Amino acid sequence: MTRGHGPRLCWNGSNAAKKEHEDAKKAFNDKRKRRRFLKANSRQKRLSSLDVITADPMFRQKMTYNEYLRSPWWRYRRKKKIQSARKRCERCGATRGLQVHHLNYNRLWGERDSDLEVLCSGCHQHEHQVAIEMDAHMDAIA
Repeated sequence: MTRGHGPRLCWNGSNAAKKEHEDAKKAFNDKRKRRRFLKANSRQKRLSSLDVITADPMFRQKMTYNEYLRSPWWRYRRKKKIQSARKRCERCGATRGLQVHHLNYNRLWGERDSDLEVLCSGCHQHEHQVAIEMDAHMDAIA
């Protein structure tokens, strides 16, 4: 995705769905409508136009997990989670190399705070190593 130009989408669906989405995007890009939309939703969360478009279900279907991690929406969620953890690893208390770990992937693109955990890079690496070892152990048992 290029900054300021909206998402690049690869359409496999119908032309009607594409036109409907393009019309919605065009209307949203109208400055007056965007201001009204953001003002109406300012009580919930202050989101930029790219965040709102990224949260769009049609956009989600076309995005890989790695693209999602680079999206404005994920950057916003990551920043909020790190702030709520007081900029510290939730396991060891480290303040450097913080990463946000998904405890599960059931609600990607709509994670709850309880689905995420702030970890330093060492704890994050350890968490994934434990998961790999656990999977190998479960495969050996089965």
